[in-house]
Amino acid sequence: MNCKRKLLHCNANIKFNKTCLKEKLVPKYAYVKITTNNEAAKKTQIQAQTLRIKNEIKFLYKKKQQLNTQLYHIHIHNANTWQRTWNNIEQSIEEKLQQDIETTYLKQQQKINNMKKTQNINITSKNIQYMRVVNQTNIQFTHEETQLLSKGLKYNLHHKNKKWIETLALEAETAVNNLDITEQSYYRHLIAKKLKDIHKNNERNKTNKDKEDKREWKQIMNIKNKIEENKLIITKADKGKTLVILTQEEYKQKINLFIHNNQFIKIDKNPTQQYQRAVKQTLKQCNNIIQDKWRFTNMNPTAPNLHATIKLHKPNTPIRPIINWKNAPAYEMTRKLAKVLHDYLELPNTYNVKNSSHLMLDLQAIKLNENIRLCSFDIENMYTNIPKTNTIDIINTILGKNHKINKESHKEIMHMLKTVFEQNYFQIDEEYYKQTDGLAMGAPTSAIIAETYIQYMEHTQIYPILVKQQIVAYFRYVDDILIIYDEKITNIEHTLKEINELQQNIKFTIEREQQESINFLDITIYRNEDSLQFTIYRKPTQTDIIIPNSSCHPFEHKLSGINYLINRLNTYPITEKGKQIEKNIIKNILQNNGYDTNIIKRLNQTTRKQKSNTHDNEQHKTKWAIFTYSTKEVRKITKLFKDTQIKVAFRTRNTIENILKQKPQIDKYNKSGIYQMKCVDCPLKYIGQTGRTFNTRYKEHIHDIRNNDSNSGYSNHILNTGHAYGTITEVMEVVTTGKKGRHLNTLEKYHIYKISKKGLHMNDTHIETHNPIFQTIHEIYTD
Repeated sequence: MNCKRKLLHCNANIKFNKTCLKEKLVPKYAYVKITTNNEAAKKTQIQAQTLRIKNEIKFLYKKKQQLNTQLYHIHIHNANTWQRTWNNIEQSIEEKLQQDIETTYLKQQQKINNMKKTQNINITSKNIQYMRVVNQTNIQFTHEETQLLSKGLKYNLHHKNKKWIETLALEAETAVNNLDITEQSYYRHLIAKKLKDIHKNNERNKTNKDKEDKREWKQIMNIKNKIEENKLIITKADKGKTLVILTQEEYKQKINLFIHNNQFIKIDKNPTQQYQRAVKQTLKQCNNIIQDKWRFTNMNPTAPNLHATIKLHKPNTPIRPIINWKNAPAYEMTRKLAKVLHDYLELPNTYNVKNSSHLMLDLQAIKLNENIRLCSFDIENMYTNIPKTNTIDIINTILGKNHKINKESHKEIMHMLKTVFEQNYFQIDEEYYKQTDGLAMGAPTSAIIAETYIQYMEHTQIYPILVKQQIVAYFRYVDDILIIYDEKITNIEHTLKEINELQQNIKFTIEREQQESINFLDITIYRNEDSLQFTIYRKPTQTDIIIPNSSCHPFEHKLSGINYLINRLNTYPITEKGKQIEKNIIKNILQNNGYDTNIIKRLNQTTRKQKSNTHDNEQHKTKWAIFTYSTKEVRKITKLFKDTQIKVAFRTRNTIENILKQKPQIDKYNKSGIYQMKCVDCPLKYIGQTGRTFNTRYKEHIHDIRNNDSNSGYSNHILNTGHAYGTITEVMEVVTTGKKGRHLNTLEKYHIYKISKKGLHMNDTHIETHNPIFQTIHEIYTD
């Protein structure tokens, strides 16, 4: 009986494996895990898995042959022993085995069905196939270079620079300075010991992985050289994560065309310093709204810089402008003003939706009939078309009706607002432009100001049209509007025409439903007879790029993108079919980025528990410390802060985007950070920091010397010794650039410590002679 059972199970296993081969399914025993996700690795994986299944089938046929031989001899023996009664015995055995083997076939069929759901993604879902890299030049990149670029601009290379331990140590010192003074010495000793262990392990454990990292670094340097030599530029596609390569000349032509087609005028000279003075003057007059005025002044401002993403989905691939306002004169002031406006404007938000989940809940409550239709309106270039004068008047009126704000504060807000409105300018390659109207692109205040104006339009001008046209529902998210109407009652074209006649600059475009559905935000809305249903929508330009599993990122960063996809799947009220399609798309995305698809199940099981624990653990943490993630060994330091009030955040500095980004050429003396002043007549040096330009700080030192003021160790040394000083290029060296803050303080102390160890310092303050972290860095890099 046992021999017969083994034979039947062997036949079942042969059928199971043949079905897997035919359906291109991979059972667990044959799965081959790969660490990289390029095409060569995928092809090798498929070949290895197929070979494993074929070998299993060969083995099963040999086993079947052996079992048949054994069963033949057993049959002869039992027939001779039991003679006439053997037929009855054999029939009884067959009946018992039949039930057993049917259960086996059912289990195997269930396995096949499960594998079809999880592995044959293209059968049940749309595969995201938009190109990851679009090369619009005639410059050729090798297959390996293209594969590296296809990992996305956020991919963080594993290559570690020679000073990575120094970076880690100094970031740890900055974190320690956030601790209570009584704890600092203890943690410095802990960190110093751990840094020594990391250094020893790093020197001892040189692996093949290091060689792979060097090859990867060599590839990115080859790409960088091609870009520089051929005057190319790398940027992102609009509405997608595709990496676009084009010539600098074509890129500039697209930007120039955008400027020509919009309300910009060229200005003769850089107005940044003029605007900086205006900001300072405004802050002086804001005694109610703003305290600690120095916090809201950018010490070393520059004109906002315009760069662009490419609209690959549009004819002639125009640009979408992106302006970085972070270093603009009014940036810090506008951040404060945006918060103040949020507090005091008290907008009704009658037609606003917070997100897609909010929208779907509202839509589910709407009763439909056979005449209900869907369409969307889009506000063209909203920010640049908001009229400044009208908007100032509207905000002034709203604030005047708010009894929570006094007259002085009201006056200060309006003064700040007018200052910001005058600073809607930007630069491209040291050419400066200003908007003739509209809100400053990139300014922190633009969103709340635009929202105020559009809500004013909705309540005073658009609402009467909605009533007149008997619109069923109107929902808006920023500049995208969803409209539901009854086509027997409402002429939607007349509605659009009336709304477009309200303001000269603010114009709306329309998109009608297609095949009883419309795409809005990240969902597709389907109109049935009596209800609306939803699925998740991806634009045609959407790629499958997330942070690859092979990227040198903290796992939390990798999980954030995956969690977003899974949370959306779990929380959106989409159809069961839509959920299955979306789940398969997510699995496809995960596989294409080197992840195990089982991570979905694990994340679903642990999400609630993690949220609860995170809330409990983080509740007492009040200060942040930022660490550069260059290797998993960084965690050996960061975990030391687990039981402190320090929250740890990671950043990456070695991404493809950072490495290949075209950086504007700025004179190093026009930056801020740590500098070193040397004496012309002796080897002594002075270390200092400045939040303004190095050029400004140099002039201050020289001014002190010429006016016999000992305001710094440098001027004191020159005045007391009678030694000579020189020009900025002769005596000032830029040590590192950066903005004022705790970490710049740490860097200053460390560089003072370095020259003090050699006995060459002029500094009379910030000298730390017994810092274990500084001592450890010194030992590691002077071996």
